Amino acid sequence: GEDALPSGPFDVILACEVVYGSPSAPEFGDAADQALLLKTLLDLCPVGSSTRLALAFQPRSPRDDAFIRQEILPLFDLEVDGHDLDGAGLLFVGRRCLSPGGGGSCPS
Repeated sequence: GEDALPSGPFDVILACEVVYGSPSAPEFGDAADQALLLKTLLDLCPVGSSTRLALAFQPRSPRDDAFIRQEILPLFDLEVDGHDLDGAGLLFVGRRCLSPGGGGSCPS
């Protein structure tokens, strides 16, 4: 039989290059794909868990940048908020919030 993949809880979820828009095609980035990415990240980082998301991305398109900043990041209480990776992108690290908007609403 097939071995089941681990189902968590996880200490850290590393997400790098999960959106890959093009500055010459700002419409790049399918909304359905973005919705699936968001669902996956939220499933892997459940509310109330100590799982940390480490998200590194290189802003390339306005649509992908807005998706990361408006749809994903507000759901996490960020410990690292946009650390510049020497021009190679930005790093965000945090835990899922108990309620949107952060503000210390995540467990210690």
